[in-house]
Amino acid sequence: MNKFYDVDLPFGEIFENKLKHIFGNKRMEIKTERDIWKTTGNMCVELEYRGRPSGINVTKADYWCHVFQDNGSIQFIVMFPTDVLRGRIRYWLRNGLARLEYGGDNRDSLIVLIPRCVLLDYIEE
Repeated sequence: MNKFYDVDLPFGEIFENKLKHIFGNKRMEIKTERDIWKTTGNMCVELEYRGRPSGINVTKADYWCHVFQDNGSIQFIVMFPTDVLRGRIRYWLRNGLARLEYGGDNRDSLIVLIPRCVLLDYIEE
């Protein structure tokens, strides 16, 4: 048994309860990346569709959950409070850590491509 069990268990339970609250009581936007992320190294978030706000710019979800799959199997998931992800996207774009492109069917969607390596690399402004 861990000698810090008496400290670690209550600490862990705090966040277990927070996650239970999130999954039980909050609205979630769940997006799934097709396997192209393996070759591009990017997470893709839609901002506009045919010139109109869409995706993260219009969702009313409390949390944005991004599933990375390969051959139908979940490889990993990243989840942000939606407002936090919006702020990080602005930060990443402003600092050249992400880029805008048109993509999707007929390249009708304005998307932000975020390298996976910067997803957790964030400095509070």
